[in-house]
Amino acid sequence: MKERFVGWWDDRLHLKDAPLARVPDYMYSFNYWTGSFVAAALVWQIVTGLFLILYYVPSDPYNQTMALIQQVPYGSLLLATHLYGAYAMIFLAYVHMFRNYFVKAYKKPRELQWMIGVLLLVIVQGASFLGYAMTGDILATDAVDVGKGIMSNFPGGNLLEPLFFGNGTSLSLFTRLLGYHIILVALIGLLFGYHFYLAEMSGFMPSRKKVNFKAPAKLDEKDPSLNPWYPRNLLYMVELSLFVFGFILIIPSVLSILHNVPLLFSPYPTVSPSSPLATTIPAYPPWFFLFLYKVLDFQPLSPFVVAVIAAIIPVLYFLSVPILDRGSDLHFLKGWVFQAIGVIAIINFIQTSVWAAIAPGVPVGPGVYVPVIAEPAVLIFVGFYLLSRRSYPSVTHASDSNRNTKFAFIALVLTAAVLSVVATLSINNLFSTGSIALLPPALTGSLVTGVLGVVVIGYRDGGKRTATLEVNTEKVAPVTGISRRPKLGVIYGIFTFLIVLSAILAVIMWSFNPITQAAFFGIGLGTLLILLAEMIAIYHYVSYSRG
Repeated sequence: MKERFVGWWDDRLHLKDAPLARVPDYMYSFNYWTGSFVAAALVWQIVTGLFLILYYVPSDPYNQTMALIQQVPYGSLLLATHLYGAYAMIFLAYVHMFRNYFVKAYKKPRELQWMIGVLLLVIVQGASFLGYAMTGDILATDAVDVGKGIMSNFPGGNLLEPLFFGNGTSLSLFTRLLGYHIILVALIGLLFGYHFYLAEMSGFMPSRKKVNFKAPAKLDEKDPSLNPWYPRNLLYMVELSLFVFGFILIIPSVLSILHNVPLLFSPYPTVSPSSPLATTIPAYPPWFFLFLYKVLDFQPLSPFVVAVIAAIIPVLYFLSVPILDRGSDLHFLKGWVFQAIGVIAIINFIQTSVWAAIAPGVPVGPGVYVPVIAEPAVLIFVGFYLLSRRSYPSVTHASDSNRNTKFAFIALVLTAAVLSVVATLSINNLFSTGSIALLPPALTGSLVTGVLGVVVIGYRDGGKRTATLEVNTEKVAPVTGISRRPKLGVIYGIFTFLIVLSAILAVIMWSFNPITQAAFFGIGLGTLLILLAEMIAIYHYVSYSRG
């Protein structure tokens, strides 16, 4: 019966005929599927966004948004998860980009694929900014004002501002925000489709050890041990997508029932610009633009210079890195300058974002921000240089050298954590106002330096170990039936299935009021999706594990 049912779908959907990438067993790890997380978040955004358009009225955006929350069944859940779906998509896109950056997946034959991915991240942030501003609350108004201020400082900005923000009336502003939001989403869809096409044509980038740390790195599509896209890859993608959907539902739902949630994390709009309380709310932008918001406080830099330094130059760098780093070596510490720049970019992004959240709109002079920004950059460059001299290209005494390299890097970042605070606080007297103001960014910079250092050195494949590693080239036919070994997995799968049934009965989601208790429904639905993802994960393990 099962074979007939599956065969019926195969004959009609032709899933087995889809020319999609095949992968080996070792690639069924989150590390190789970060792009699938982003794709799942994009799907969530498209579906929820289509429903939100039905309720959006540009002539009265704030009141209509509040009516959606207070009067439409599950409207608050729809709005909150759409916001956090955008947050998730941006965060996961950063993870996806930097993961591929550090494994050098931008090298041949994936140069164009990388460039389109960078453009997608920029456009996604632009679309998210427009969506964030469409609610019409005080934070949206402040965000639009900041956008206008930056654009007006660009050459020809006075001509561009009316094109993007309208003629000064509320209706023209929010009509344009809606229109450009839809245009950018459509552009995201087109570019994402092409990005996915290139990814399928180039294939998954294999473990660098499997290709001896040399580009071009491609899987041998004729290898019989590679698993076909259907059903195993499809099953794994569904599992990952359900995890993403579940957390997108749960996180804003939990936040919506908590009290005193910080504005940066609130899933709902704040007060109207006409409210007396509007003057008490700091002009926070969305979290993914906090770094730019803080750099705008750097005196005496103009908004144009800030946009060039903090936004345009980094984007141009990441777009051009496949051209700048054209070597074939994929070792982490070969071409260490590019790796160091990537780590510094992450540190500065987190550092300035936290600084903006702690001290929004507080001007700082070059005597403050120069050492705060420069400290981790100098330490990272020196550290990567010393590591590259120590561990590459020598391949003698592999295990001992690799262990010593890790210890050396950990010692380096711990020293950085101490020196950063001491160096930063020594600018002025320890108890002066200016010095105390440096403490949060100094601590943030040192902490991120240390954490990223340990993570990066632990994450990399470790070039020296390749001297003693032998790659197993044995061809193993994929297992299509249920393995005899993991009987415990079958039992655990049944147990998890019972948990799902119990959760459905216990939560009784459909008994919740769809307006006043939509958050509880979201928590229940998100939990069910995660449990279902766990069920699929267990089935995947039981059905396809070898031995």
